[in-house]
Amino acid sequence: MVEIIVSVVIEVAKCLAPSIERQFSYVRDYTRNFKNLNNQVEKLEGEIVSMENVVNDAERKGEEIEQNVQNWLASANKATVEGKKFVGDEATENKHSFKGCCPNLKMRRRLSKEAVRQLDAIVKLREDGRFERISHSIIPEDTLLMSNKGCEDFESRMSTLNDILGALRNPDINMLGICGMGGIGKTMLAKEVARKAKNDKLFDLVVFSEVVGIPHGDGDKGCKVLLTARSLEVLSRKMDSQQNFVVGALAEEEAWSLFKKMAGDYVEGSELKCVARDVAKECAGLPVSIVAVARALRSASIFKWKDSLKQLRRPSSTNFKHIQPAAYKAIELSYHKLEGEELKNLFLLIGYAYVESIDELLRYGVGLGLFQGISKLEEARDRVSTLVYELKASCMLLDEGLSMHDVIRDVAISIASAEKNVFTATGELFDGCMEWSAENAVKLYTSIVSRDIKTNVLPADRVLLECPQLKLFSVRADHQESSLLTIPNNFFERMIQVRVINLTYMNLLPLPSSLGLLSNLRTLSLCYCKLLDISVTGELKKLEILCLRGSDIQQLPVELGQLTWLKLLDLRDCSKLEVIPPNILSNLSHLEDLNIGDNSFDKWDVEVDGVKNASLDELKHLTSLELQIRDVNGLPRGLFFEKLERYRILIGDSWNWKYNICNRDFRIELNSKISLKDGLIV
Repeated sequence: MVEIIVSVVIEVAKCLAPSIERQFSYVRDYTRNFKNLNNQVEKLEGEIVSMENVVNDAERKGEEIEQNVQNWLASANKATVEGKKFVGDEATENKHSFKGCCPNLKMRRRLSKEAVRQLDAIVKLREDGRFERISHSIIPEDTLLMSNKGCEDFESRMSTLNDILGALRNPDINMLGICGMGGIGKTMLAKEVARKAKNDKLFDLVVFSEVVGIPHGDGDKGCKVLLTARSLEVLSRKMDSQQNFVVGALAEEEAWSLFKKMAGDYVEGSELKCVARDVAKECAGLPVSIVAVARALRSASIFKWKDSLKQLRRPSSTNFKHIQPAAYKAIELSYHKLEGEELKNLFLLIGYAYVESIDELLRYGVGLGLFQGISKLEEARDRVSTLVYELKASCMLLDEGLSMHDVIRDVAISIASAEKNVFTATGELFDGCMEWSAENAVKLYTSIVSRDIKTNVLPADRVLLECPQLKLFSVRADHQESSLLTIPNNFFERMIQVRVINLTYMNLLPLPSSLGLLSNLRTLSLCYCKLLDISVTGELKKLEILCLRGSDIQQLPVELGQLTWLKLLDLRDCSKLEVIPPNILSNLSHLEDLNIGDNSFDKWDVEVDGVKNASLDELKHLTSLELQIRDVNGLPRGLFFEKLERYRILIGDSWNWKYNICNRDFRIELNSKISLKDGLIV
């Protein structure tokens, strides 16, 4: 009946005017327009997911996302939300009059016209979503290619440097290698080669990157690769390097020159010079050893120098592969010279847990109780920054972030294994050397750390692990294989003392129920994990830090409000999070730090699927806050954050979140909807 009426009306309209016919065509194509809109919304949703995956990969590499890509994602997400809501509302609209006997043509025309408008907008968005470049490096181009701080142009290196540059000019060579023992200065030399090749314009582009293996082929003429490795076999047999250069130890006078530079000219004093010379000789010409020992003994009294010389001359108790005993002893000595157990424990933790940021170090340190006499997060953050500064001053950390020389990391892992019963491994090594039998050393481990895991190496449900000493459990899957790695349901049943759990890129659908038994757990980090229901976390009454960064969680459970000792909640990059029920955040009476950022929850005080979201008023007790509010209409006037000490609050849609130069950053976008006189935030 409806179709007959519409057809008759359209035939009449054709006899009138084209504009009238166009209006009635909205009625005729009503069903098709909504179907097409729904299809386009689904396609756009898939493209958004693909783009977000690319964006997340770029951000993890430290790159900055192009502004047009960020704008597209924001517009695309908004369009899909509006489109889905519009299609859903249409199903419940009153589209008929006279109890369904006659169609409401006016309403049909209006709805169909809006469907066409949204359809055209989404089609254009999909066309606009094809970008030549998604991101760019935020590191200045020459940063990695600058000469290393504290390095000198040693004569023994200059001839090798010139030989490598000569080989790079040879058109028949496209794969070169630098080999030498750990700590000899291979990376430093490679950076110097790259810097000179760039300055001399030998190539159109010079790129420096630290990886495992580089694919190459005959089709890449004009492209040359310079590799570094500890093993000549790796270069010549596994990587097919055509010409290799062996880097040896520094000559005695070169080593002494570097030693003096690191320790200070006071070592030239008549009383100290002799013993300092002997200490420098024990470093065996290895730059990493020279720098570490010289800094450790800087300004020390002569009896400390003599004692250190005796320690360096003792036979090494460790036969560490690819590390010269002299290097091991030198770094071990530098470790023992660190002042205080707090600094030593933090150094080992950075080494064996592969900690990459201050935030991550804070989560580990607070969870493990490394900072005695500190109860506030801001105090702990200051303490972490101070200790990291001291480690860098001692040359146990590199200047870039929390980077650690691979030889120093190897020694840190060895010390942690021997002194702390720590187990750590990466990739396939974890599967090859870790046995889960209850009869072996797993009972004694205080920490289990694994990275870049590609296969499901954890034990089956039937195996109950006895880990009475375990304090830290960390598994980081290879992010390309994240959907494959799961945790058995009863896995945590007998880890009663564990204080820190870190799971990254894991499939946690659902979260293991045995997690709720961990009454001593202080830090739970579930970064970039597949999550659905995390209500079991409400049983972790002593939990202080919960990190869900990058997870695909959609709703916070009300049980989260039971975590009254929680101090830090990290929800950054939770792009699918739409529901935070009211009173959860206000119930977290000890919450100090809430990180939401720009790519996460922003539906404050809005009803979603019948649930009214939390309001910004619940955040008044915080001392640290990071969030962006795009829609100013949802902001209550006169919002008062009395206790904030650290904050980054961006209001409006045009801000670039990446630029962060201070701990107190408030920005507001003034427009027709808001002005300073509104007294928005006090």
